[in-house]
Amino acid sequence: MPKLRSKNKKKKLIDEAWTIFAKWIKNRDTDWKGQGQCITCETWLQVPSIQAHAGHFIHGKYKKTYFLERNVHLQCRSCNFFKDGARDVYALKLIEKYGDGIIQELHKQNKQKSWTNKELEEIIKKYEIHETTN
Repeated sequence: MPKLRSKNKKKKLIDEAWTIFAKWIKNRDTDWKGQGQCITCETWLQVPSIQAHAGHFIHGKYKKTYFLERNVHLQCRSCNFFKDGARDVYALKLIEKYGDGIIQELHKQNKQKSWTNKELEEIIKKYEIHETTN
């Protein structure tokens, strides 16, 4: 039974961290009016809205890249859900934004072990602090 509790705690921490992190990503990628462009199709989005998502290049809730700022950007609902992240265009946009090595860097980081509970707690603290200072 203790393992089940540990998994439940980790899931709750991931969910809490994601809520805070996704809000931070959306704020990072918008202007002072709360408007930003989808990284893949460049549609203008109002944040918050149901159409504005924090979309991953490398998907996976339990992967190490889940909370990496350079792996997650403002993305429209259509690209994120219906086009599976539009990863071909997303890759080009990441290279344009961060340089040639970004895709390899993200895949390398993705091979690391999953988040520990302590790391998740640190993520929550980090992005809560950023949220209150923005």
